Amino acid sequence: MLRILTLSVLLGLVLADSAEQGTSEAKPHRGECPGVNEVTECQLIPDGDKQKCKPCENDRDCDGSFKCCSFSGQNKCLLPIFKNPCEEDNDCPELLTCCAGTCTDTCEKY
Repeated sequence: MLRILTLSVLLGLVLADSAEQGTSEAKPHRGECPGVNEVTECQLIPDGDKQKCKPCENDRDCDGSFKCCSFSGQNKCLLPIFKNPCEEDNDCPELLTCCAGTCTDTCEKY
């Protein structure tokens, strides 16, 4: 009985650890994907003598602040669009916070 209890506890710890790792890796990048009429740039990768937009399945496939967005029928790594005025920190570029509707590096609470 003690063996079963010990194995159950160990299995629970392993499953909890793997679930936690999966959520931290799947954290989406900040900002929103650009709309059809919004101009942005894509993350470029070499393609023979030229360059092309990097394909992706999710934000983890994109470097830096690029987001995985649908573009011309395919998912590509694009620079995100940020809301102005902001409503929450996710509306601002990395390292900035939303303070009174403005993305800023410092936020003084009054």
